[in-house]
Amino acid sequence: MSAGPSRAPSSASSLSPISPLPSPLARPAPLPAHWETIPLPPPGPEHFAARRAAWLEIPPDKDPRTPTSASRERARIEQLLRQGKVTDETWRALKSLHTSLMGGSKLKSGLAMADVVKLLHAGWQRDGTWPPGAEATEDT
Repeated sequence: MSAGPSRAPSSASSLSPISPLPSPLARPAPLPAHWETIPLPPPGPEHFAARRAAWLEIPPDKDPRTPTSASRERARIEQLLRQGKVTDETWRALKSLHTSLMGGSKLKSGLAMADVVKLLHAGWQRDGTWPPGAEATEDT
């Protein structure tokens, strides 16, 4: 009986070792640059509160109050919706946004839920889904 060619056992060194994932506690994440100027008390509850307050603070370079073309457009839409009743002229400016929302598109910038509801309500009145003069009640 002849045995086939012998195979050398595979050595453990030919396998790549599995390295453990680094612990998130091993290296603390670097602090944002604007934190360098924040005085922190010694470790303890006050230190925690100061770090939390700094963490919740918006970095100066990320301030959303800085106007952008998107926020100017959002402000224009909010102004149109808050004028009261949506007129034909106002609807012409809002129709494309309504069509996009009804088609499932996402807003490019945030809009208050109350304004979204006003926009949808105006569209429903225009397409006959919401009868003219009908009012929503608490139980509907």
